[in-house]
Amino acid sequence: MACSLQPDEWVERKKLINRIASSGVEEVNLGEEVLTFTFPADPGLRASLEELIRLENVCCPFFEFDLAEHEGSLTLAVQAPNGPATALNALRDMLASPAVVKKSR
Repeated sequence: MACSLQPDEWVERKKLINRIASSGVEEVNLGEEVLTFTFPADPGLRASLEELIRLENVCCPFFEFDLAEHEGSLTLAVQAPNGPATALNALRDMLASPAVVKKSR
């Protein structure tokens, strides 16, 4: 399985990803099977994350997303059970600075 995003679509997707990344990812946890991002709770950011999920479900159907809000934070959990393990690493690298990434044991 691989991403089916076309090169011309990537330009727009990168703008959305950059907008999300610039919102201030508070924490990233990379486990063996799940990648979890924590963001500040914000209605505009939630809308951007929902849009990213909608778009990624089309081009990368191997991702499974769960978006939740609690205690003033948005949490986006991503799994790739039917896709390449490197897909989680690529998504992590697009959305977060290495400084906020924590590896789960």
